[in-house]
Amino acid sequence: MIPAAWVQAATSKQVSNAPNPAPDWEQGYGYQFWRCQPAGIYRGDGAFGQYCIVMPEQDAVLAITSGLPDMQAVLTAVWEKTAAGMKKAPLSADCAASDGLAATLKGLKLVPPQGKDAPAEAERISGKTFVFAPNAESLHSLNFNFQENTLTYHLLAGGERRGKHTLSFGREKWVEGMSALGTPVFRKPPPAEAG
Repeated sequence: MIPAAWVQAATSKQVSNAPNPAPDWEQGYGYQFWRCQPAGIYRGDGAFGQYCIVMPEQDAVLAITSGLPDMQAVLTAVWEKTAAGMKKAPLSADCAASDGLAATLKGLKLVPPQGKDAPAEAERISGKTFVFAPNAESLHSLNFNFQENTLTYHLLAGGERRGKHTLSFGREKWVEGMSALGTPVFRKPPPAEAG
């Protein structure tokens, strides 16, 4: 069990991170936890809006997976909509709504992508390799392969993204895959020369 004193210290302000234009990044930083604008709330952050928001007074934890450049907008929406709507007392039981939700959840499914037969263009480019002109992202070549309702691409890169990156996509079926290519590397332009 984690000692309560450690949780208190980890979620308390250990480091100042002000001034910052985003208010939720001005509240102080604990041991890997950010403090939030509403008093007593803290969170763990991931890039582009992956959150684990802990609300002790509400006896709640909110997990959010997003991909936005404006992470403050997500938190502002949580404070204005979710946290503001929470009450100290539990809601009264609503069996009809609970049964309806259970039935809806039981019937949910994620339908695989649908589509027409592979177009003639797919047959024309399948198996061919396309070479990129020299570029800032060090991308070298791209190859497409269409087979049995599956498209697989192979991307060859150099520089910081070196190696072969392969990913498959299914039609009318799900195909598991992962690419290690990662997010683009944004480079700052070189400083202007004094003259």
